[in-house]
Amino acid sequence: YPLALVARKLGPGLVAGNTMVLKSHEEAPLSGLRMAHLSHEAGLPSGVFNVVTGTGPTVGEALVSNSITQLVSMTGSVRGGREIFRAAADNITMVRLELGGKAPFIVMEDADIDKAVEYAATARFANCGQVCTCNERLYVHNKVAEEFIERFLAHVEKLQVGDPLTAVDIGPKFNRMELEKLEAIVEAATAEGAEILTGGKRLDHGPYSNGHWFEPTVLTVNDNSTDIMQKEVFGP
Repeated sequence: YPLALVARKLGPGLVAGNTMVLKSHEEAPLSGLRMAHLSHEAGLPSGVFNVVTGTGPTVGEALVSNSITQLVSMTGSVRGGREIFRAAADNITMVRLELGGKAPFIVMEDADIDKAVEYAATARFANCGQVCTCNERLYVHNKVAEEFIERFLAHVEKLQVGDPLTAVDIGPKFNRMELEKLEAIVEAATAEGAEILTGGKRLDHGPYSNGHWFEPTVLTVNDNSTDIMQKEVFGP
């Protein structure tokens, strides 16, 4: 990430004979520029795959509202998706959106608990939870809840946080604003009755004194209507 998101859209588009323009998120433009460089080195003709950088309200809106644009595909927030629909409306441009999610992970009473723990953790903490198809909420059958929670907590508390270019399990959040958003989400969840079983705060000491680090966190929630159960967290 985020290059994988680009690749799975770029490949089919080029195979179908299209020229394409990529606008990466303004906080993460380098991977898209690198892909353009590699595409040029590989012999892709100039003008077939193009990259622009900038913010959504300026560069993004100009791309979407341009009459030349035939299709817009975006992976991002629900708010961003609404803005794209508005900008595309005048030209009735086709839009394909992959927006934020709240994917559930369900553990039934006959589940293999060891596998469920492993898969639930991988699905939650991959890429520091910054994946729109992450396991965002766990539903566990009452008959196995106690056993599952005990094993899941033991697994989570062993996860290593650190430089993602080394052998660790969880890297950093990608900017300070996202880190502060996580803190606010946890604070709001506890105010609504959630209980923190492990984690719940930023890491800012020793090797974590530089960067945007957050502990792998597990909460229990009894009210499915609370924000923590209904709105995307996008963090560990």
